[in-house]
Amino acid sequence: MNIHKMKNLSAVLILMLCLCGCSGNSLNGSYVSEDGRYEIKFNDDGICTWYQDGAFFNGTYDKTDDGWQLEITGNGLYSNTVFNAIEDDGNLIISGGVVDNGCFIKQ
Repeated sequence: MNIHKMKNLSAVLILMLCLCGCSGNSLNGSYVSEDGRYEIKFNDDGICTWYQDGAFFNGTYDKTDDGWQLEITGNGLYSNTVFNAIEDDGNLIISGGVVDNGCFIKQ
């Protein structure tokens, strides 16, 4: 194999590794708590919206070593809150604020 083909192959492999590594760094879609009281919608750009008590609250989320950290603004109605979420069979287990290890089911 000549040097140009090896460079092209290396570039393709690096791109594939980057794409594979990035795919698990975001959430997308809606999750609802088992009791139906809370819902959270995730965009794949790191933005999320928390629905509670007939209101919605904007936030962001970031990938951590073992899950995600969600930062939700309270909009003056509630305190700003940090939640932690981990995946469990396609659903999320969320803890923080008003939720203690609550199972949120993927919609």
